[in-house]
Amino acid sequence: VQFSYDGERQIQKDINFELKSGRSIALVGPSGSGKSTIANLIPRLYDVGGGKITLDGMDIRSLDLAWLRDKIGIVSQETYMFNGTIRENLLYAKPDATEEELMEACKKANIEDFILKQEKGLDTMVGNRGLKLSGGEKQKIACASVSAVRPDALILDEPSSNLDSQSSWDFEEIIRNWKNQGKTVVIAEHKLFFLGDVVDRVIFLENGQITNEWSIDEFKKINHRGYGLRQLNLDDLKCGRSEYYSLNPEWLELRNFKFSYGKTQILDIGNVKVPKNEIIAIIGKNGAGKSTFANCLCGLKRSCKGELIFGGKVLKRKERLKKTY
Repeated sequence: VQFSYDGERQIQKDINFELKSGRSIALVGPSGSGKSTIANLIPRLYDVGGGKITLDGMDIRSLDLAWLRDKIGIVSQETYMFNGTIRENLLYAKPDATEEELMEACKKANIEDFILKQEKGLDTMVGNRGLKLSGGEKQKIACASVSAVRPDALILDEPSSNLDSQSSWDFEEIIRNWKNQGKTVVIAEHKLFFLGDVVDRVIFLENGQITNEWSIDEFKKINHRGYGLRQLNLDDLKCGRSEYYSLNPEWLELRNFKFSYGKTQILDIGNVKVPKNEIIAIIGKNGAGKSTFANCLCGLKRSCKGELIFGGKVLKRKERLKKTY
């Protein structure tokens, strides 16, 4: 397969691989190597510039496009959700799905327990672009939506990019469920730790070409750092320093910093001091409030309560907006 977006610069060069039904493959490599492009070519979001992609021996360009896309489900790194209920977002993929079919799809995507705990179940509002849900919950609902269509193959384009480690492990179980149903799975990913027990082969891409290919057993034995890849085993990760104390005498201070969505409190920060002019990491599980905290800090949330003191001055929301990027 050959491909170019502009007809001049080749993005894909002599891409050749075969994937049997019910098997899974991981596409890995540096950013810009062509992983997402392959993910887009398989369901014909773009057409190849040379060569061909076949499904059961038939060139996909000869197949009805609507039929082809019913056979291929796609989960991307950015999950877009409509400002409606969980049910409405699921039905977008399959408008005629029954309640039983929706809940079965949610079960396969490991989101059933979350929905059952909600007071309104499937009729729970998700907010604009799913703002009332964590990244992991949105991805699972996207997987449930895809499962409801019952495709034969699934294309996952960096599905864990916005997920914490636990949500990524949950994704491993979703992939395993799909494989147990006989689905064919193609995964373009940077994170590797949750893929070791669910993929059959790994293809390494560089500059639009396949430069290496391994079985999963072979892949587990290579030096991943030597290929610029992330660790397959999180136990191998080491922290450069265990403690750090800032010597900066100036601080950014938060006092009674609070924010709620309706009756649900998202932030409740009593008193925190952050060193000025230093890089601070905000970490936590999906749904812990990291993005909400950042939005409140910058002044993007009108209903955020409390004080932010910077340089000895309390900064109002509009003043914070002017000082942030």
